[in-house]
Amino acid sequence: NPQASGIRMKAFSKHALSLLAALSYTAFTYATPVTLDFISNTQGFADVGNPGGALTYSTSVGSGSLHLTNPSGWIWRAQLDVNSGSSGTLQSFDLALQHAGAYGGTLRFDLILTVPAASGISGGFGGISYLVGFNQDSANGGGWDQLVATNLPASSFPVGNTITLPIQIILVPSTNTPASGSDSVLSVRSDSTWYQIQLGTSASAISSVEWYVDNVTVTPNPPPPPPGGSINLEAENGALTGNTY
Repeated sequence: NPQASGIRMKAFSKHALSLLAALSYTAFTYATPVTLDFISNTQGFADVGNPGGALTYSTSVGSGSLHLTNPSGWIWRAQLDVNSGSSGTLQSFDLALQHAGAYGGTLRFDLILTVPAASGISGGFGGISYLVGFNQDSANGGGWDQLVATNLPASSFPVGNTITLPIQIILVPSTNTPASGSDSVLSVRSDSTWYQIQLGTSASAISSVEWYVDNVTVTPNPPPPPPGGSINLEAENGALTGNTY
């Protein structure tokens, strides 16, 4: 029956498009970046509380940013905690880290230095290291990880103009790369019940370090394609099935 065949073909096309749209949406959702842009507040970042410095909210750099200061030494300053109970953008940030724990991804942010960015410099000053720490639920096999996001030599200070340094850090599933403070990646578990990011600096022979952070972004990688990379759609008796080959 040509008319019935045409109806089945239309139904097939409709269901095929729905299935492809769902598959595309899933990959898009997993790979969607989530950004903390600090438009109106610190968006969950809090001061760790180590003496000699502070975390405040700035409206003078960017459209809003974190303003951080530290004394000399290896000092953590700002801390963000997210979990499944977080709400709004922080809940999306938590999900993005979960997805990065499954498929990998990147952590990006803008490191901004304003004049002079360092004060009280004395003999023996060797520059400043800007640090990123990452922590997660040890009960599920996670743990502390850290790295130096960037090193700036002594000759960079004091800075003469505002400088924006784009930072990109690779996130890898910790089942593939165990947490190690001596490598250049951060290891993430997809099954952690919480995540924590810390920001800090390391410097000596200096009285104060000052920097700003903006646009903290997690971008998970999309899930890998099905085995063979192709999907075969089959329709029989009005039912649509998707098979991978």
